[in-house]
Parts: sequence; C-alpha cells; structure tokens
Amino acid sequence: MVNKRIRRLVTLLGVASHCFSDVNATEKSLAAQFDGTKFRATIHNEGNIFEIVAKSQPISVTRFDININDGTDTIEVKSRPGVPGRVVDLDDDGWAPINSFPGVVGQGKNNVTPLPEFDVPVTIPAGSKQAFYITTTVGYAPVDIYYSIGSLEGRVYDSNDDLELLEGHAVVVQNGYTVFSTPRRWNGIVHYSVSGDEPTTSPVPTTPPVEAPKPSLAPSYSPSNDPTS
Repeated sequence: MVNKRIRRLVTLLGVASHCFSDVNATEKSLAAQFDGTKFRATIHNEGNIFEIVAKSQPISVTRFDININDGTDTIEVKSRPGVPGRVVDLDDDGWAPINSFPGVVGQGKNNVTPLPEFDVPVTIPAGSKQAFYITTTVGYAPVDIYYSIGSLEGRVYDSNDDLELLEGHAVVVQNGYTVFSTPRRWNGIVHYSVSGDEPTTSPVPTTPPVEAPKPSLAPSYSPSNDPTS
C-alpha cells in the first residue's frame, strides 16, 4: 500500500540512507521458488540467510512473505550489507534487527504466510547487495522455515528487472553450535518499492566488514518427517 506522505527510508549499517516521496514510489514484488499457488520447498530448519542485489536503481524492501509450517511463533528479521565474493553468515559482525513479529500464524508448508510491513524499510542502493536473516525463535517446535536445496552459494536463483536473489544458507543454532547448510534457496516473496524520482542521498559512516572464521559444524536434529539441512 502506498502511503501519501514522505517516509524516511534508512539503509542499515554502512550503506547510504535515501529519502524519497511515497507518492512517486512504485510498489512491486518478486516471488522466489513459487509457482503462483505454492512454494516448492522440500526441507526445513530454523532460519535462512539470503542476499538481495539492487540492479540499476535503489529499491526499498518493505516486507516479506515466508514459507513456514502450521503453528504460531515469533519471526525475527535481521539485515546487514553484503561483502564481495561470498554470502555472509552469522559469524560476520554488523547484523542489525529489522523487526520481531510475535504471534505469526503459519499457513502450512509451501503456503504463503505474510509478515507485517517493517517499521522502517531497508533501502538497497543500486549495484549493492544486502543480506537478510529470517528465523523462528522457539526452535523446531512449533514452527520451522521451509526452503529448497540450491546449486551454488551466491548464485542468482530468481530475478526481475529491479533485483536479484542469491542462494545462501540454512541456519540452526543448537547446543552452543551454529550450523550452516549451504547452498540453500529461500522460499518467499520480497515486497519492495522503487522511487519514481532520483533519491537524495546522505552518507552514513561505516566500518568495513571484517572477515570472520567459520564455526565448527555439529549435526542438527528435527522431529519432523521432512528432511532438514
């Protein structure tokens, strides 16, 4: 929905903030791994990390639809800028909370479960990539996120004229271990806006991202009959 007012759109952690009028913005969406009725996920776990690349103009991500099983849980969304040459993970510094949505009622495996709009949209400058981490908070019970097996971490698996979605990781945190399964394709719908005018840009101070070592992997387990990893 386009609000007839000026909204300040802030990009998190080290990329520029943009201000433009919602009056001139065009609301759009991109569905990933979706046939128009159902998602195509076959496996599940607690969370997904994936990246979005803005192509020739800035985009502002306003909300997501996700793929979760039946049940009620709090869904958290975090974000940080991407880095060259790879997809970031939870060992990278700089993740910032976007929103925590309590009481999300899952519509069932491979059905669309909508999340509310972000309090502040995440703006991605043209030519930049932004990582997102979407996770359940209770663990395996009662809700997991469903996704698909990918082919290569960082590869484009869905795109349109405005943005590209890159393959990332599945994530589970268990018994003090953070386990990454890769490559994985997030199943969901990105809702975003594109400004009708050139945005005004103000620089935001930043510290360049620091590479962090990968953690030791440990097995994860799920009571579901569907496979995990």
